[in-house]
Amino acid sequence: MELAVCADDRVRTYSMGMRQRLGIARCLLADPELLILDEPTNGLDPAGILAFRAFVRELVADGCTVFLSSHLLGEIEKTCDAAAIVHGGRVLLEGPIARIAAAGAGAVVVDCDDPAAAATALGRLPALTAIDRTATGLRLTVAGDERTATAVVTRALVMAGVDVYGISPVRRTLEERFLELTGPATP
Repeated sequence: MELAVCADDRVRTYSMGMRQRLGIARCLLADPELLILDEPTNGLDPAGILAFRAFVRELVADGCTVFLSSHLLGEIEKTCDAAAIVHGGRVLLEGPIARIAAAGAGAVVVDCDDPAAAATALGRLPALTAIDRTATGLRLTVAGDERTATAVVTRALVMAGVDVYGISPVRRTLEERFLELTGPATP
């Protein structure tokens, strides 16, 4: 964790990132089975964040349970295996991150030559709950499985004579799922 290079320096001269590292190192002196960290990447530079992720993986591989609390949900996705979405003191959803992010309505993005014709051709499909225009095509909200919807959408577009340049499921993030469950921030 790069503390050795600053071993002779006074702590008051440490950057915020180095103080974070020192705090984590202090916690590890007791060789804990459970390590609880609040906003552990705060103050770290990108290289420090990458090193922190690798460090957490090493701790977990050695049998330590690491619990992270953070508002940086992108970092949680990149570091953790499982998460819990907490809002107003209640756990709204918990489990593997991939399952949390995938829950709820799925979406498929279609890149095509004629979005208007594509929207008309797809407007009658029960597999879709919404059709929105994008700069290069459509974003479709699907009622069920994105994979099945992709096949149905592709078939309908080909039959309608629409040239399809690309079609892919939209991977939702933990942050998007959090906002779906909790609503937008209020000023």
